Amino acid sequence: MDPRLAEAARSGNSETVYALLREDPYLLENIEAVPFIDTPLHEAVNWGESRFVMVIMNLKPSFARKLNPDAFSPLHLAVKQSRFRLVRQLLKADPSLAHVKGREGMTPLHLAVENGASELVVQFYKACPECIQDVNVDGQTALHIAVANGKMEVLEVLIGWLCRLEGRTAESIENKVYNKRDLDGNTVLHVAADKAKFQELMMLLELRKICKDIKNHNGLTAVDILKILLDTNKDGLLLESGAVEAVSVPKVTRMLKVLRLQPTRFQNIKLAFKRSRSLITDETRNALLVLSTLVMTATYQMVLQPPGGTNNGKVVMASRFYSALWVFNTVGFLAASFLVMFLLQVNAFKIMFYFPMFPCMCLAYLLSSEVISPSDAYVVKILPGFVFVILWFWVSFLVTEVAERISNSKTLRKLKQVIKVRGK
Repeated sequence: MDPRLAEAARSGNSETVYALLREDPYLLENIEAVPFIDTPLHEAVNWGESRFVMVIMNLKPSFARKLNPDAFSPLHLAVKQSRFRLVRQLLKADPSLAHVKGREGMTPLHLAVENGASELVVQFYKACPECIQDVNVDGQTALHIAVANGKMEVLEVLIGWLCRLEGRTAESIENKVYNKRDLDGNTVLHVAADKAKFQELMMLLELRKICKDIKNHNGLTAVDILKILLDTNKDGLLLESGAVEAVSVPKVTRMLKVLRLQPTRFQNIKLAFKRSRSLITDETRNALLVLSTLVMTATYQMVLQPPGGTNNGKVVMASRFYSALWVFNTVGFLAASFLVMFLLQVNAFKIMFYFPMFPCMCLAYLLSSEVISPSDAYVVKILPGFVFVILWFWVSFLVTEVAERISNSKTLRKLKQVIKVRGK
């Protein structure tokens, strides 16, 4: 590489780049032709010149995937040096850079996990959730690396990552990563047992997606390995070797805090709905929306114009028949309404504005029923209960969302207080 270009990368002088390109239009192409080389992008990352990085990314995007003689891409170097801003910039420019494999087949995510950089792991989760499937030359995933290096906090983040995956392949990815075997046939559970990482082992054993009966190439399960270790270390050497390690508290952000927490039951239900909804094709979704709308219209119209008509504002048909008709009609109306809400892909914030239509429509439906129902129909007696259930459903949804945000905020403040105390 031209020394003047290298110096420009170190100083962040982008004008020098354009001047050199006027002298030699093939300057960057000649660098690209070398299989392994330190490009201007590598130099700029090493020196933390974020603006120069974006200039080169614009001129030569392929440099972002180029490996230097040490088999590191620019993103690898940014992770190794914990340059958070550059990691965010590179991933924002091209999220697929998270999949680039360098030395020993390690991706930038693997390096972040190995270094225990939880904040950087969060950046990869936000930019490219699928990169958690990548493996190195030993067939190890990010989970293997986290357990092998005793990075308890990073493991918590990775588990939270997998628990919150969305999309059609989310569940298969979760099962695949948890039970992925390396070249020796070891899953992450085998590694935790072999390294005597008791905290990590207990956390993994609580996960339902973890298969505990998988055998490695030696025919041993994780439980078998743990039994052997306990039998050969009866004098307590396992504990002395650091099986239970103190976890340091790094810089805390809200996303890091959220990923470290296991999803609540309510969050698991929401995630199950999202995953099942993502399995529906667009054609099927559109057809179901049309069908549900027709059902809602027909059932709502039945309340306004019941069979036989009305007399002085009350239905003509017998009260017992009207009550039975009303129950079945209401079930169909509510089922169609919930199906519409299930099929519409809106986030929690938009739901706060969309959902008011549902209780208002249901209340109008019930009030109409109250007006035209015969005085001796048992429907009149159960209408207040229906009103209460609808209002309770709506209020509980709002309260749950607000309470979750308040809880996360309180926990975040407590963690910050812990950091201040430890820092003194």
